[in-house]
Amino acid sequence: MRQTWYAIGVFVILLRYAVRLRTVGIHGLRGDDYLALPYLVLYSINMYVVQITYYTGGNIDITADMVPKLSDHDVEILELGSKLEFLSWYSYPGCIWVLKFTVLFFYKRLTMGLFRRRAMVGLFWLCGLSYIGLCMTFGFSDNWRIRPLPGPECTFRPQNFWVLLWLNILTDAALLTIPIPILWHLRVSLKRKIGVAILLSSGVFVISTAVVRAVTTLGGAPSIININRWGFRETAVGLITVTLPVLSPLATRAFWRRGPYIRDYYDRIRGPREQNHARFGNWLGTVVLRYVDEEDGTIPRRSSAAKQLEEEGHGGEQASPAESIRKGGSEIYEMVTKSVGTSTMTMDGIEEA
Repeated sequence: MRQTWYAIGVFVILLRYAVRLRTVGIHGLRGDDYLALPYLVLYSINMYVVQITYYTGGNIDITADMVPKLSDHDVEILELGSKLEFLSWYSYPGCIWVLKFTVLFFYKRLTMGLFRRRAMVGLFWLCGLSYIGLCMTFGFSDNWRIRPLPGPECTFRPQNFWVLLWLNILTDAALLTIPIPILWHLRVSLKRKIGVAILLSSGVFVISTAVVRAVTTLGGAPSIININRWGFRETAVGLITVTLPVLSPLATRAFWRRGPYIRDYYDRIRGPREQNHARFGNWLGTVVLRYVDEEDGTIPRRSSAAKQLEEEGHGGEQASPAESIRKGGSEIYEMVTKSVGTSTMTMDGIEEA
């Protein structure tokens, strides 16, 4: 099963790059795209640890009564497994925190107000300092000793689980402060709002998997297999939920057509569709993320795509940055219409085409 989860994770990362290279090109890659590479390294380290410790075991799997019966060779094998398991206490949180920074960079690419941009800076600091503090709580002494066998604070390390769990929940809850206000003011149907919430609120799923892992690990019989099994599942599920928004163009027809990628190509050619003939992708898949250049507020478009539009008689249509108006001190996200009548909804960088 561990090989299956690893294969799924690698496939999701490769699929992410395939989608991003297709939609924005190599020069359009951003911080969250580059973070997929260190995540793949840490994810592979976790896979190696899970694979080796499955056969070696560790000091968490033995009792003090068993130690006198162990041969020197047995002790060497158990020490190797214990050292690898201790290494996972850095690689596993590393995966989780890379996902948090991936979400932050993803939010950073969406247009938003000054207040939320300042909040983003604070969240970057919170995630960075929390990971440093988390690593500082893991002591080195006796973590892989077999003779004499140390106590559970060095074998099972429940204190590490609790610190990791609460810092994980705290930072994920803080990350949710970015999309929730946007969803609150979004003026669309409840069904579409739920679809956008699923795409943006990946922190809810990550918190859920973290809690499940803590309950199954702390509540059950401690073993190196049980700890690693649920930890690896958590990192795989977290990767999938965090990557899901970037994969949303896969549900659009424009992604699969030949030639340069033009997000709303079919809407520009055919004009608006009636609402009752909307495809499934219009509910979730075409909640397309509008990646806005932070300097001038325009949407980057490759010259080949712009040239093709011009040749087909649509050269006068230009992408416009997301806008919102304020009424009574609160942001209201309005519907806007493109030149060919395509109805789109803009919401601080999120667009429904």
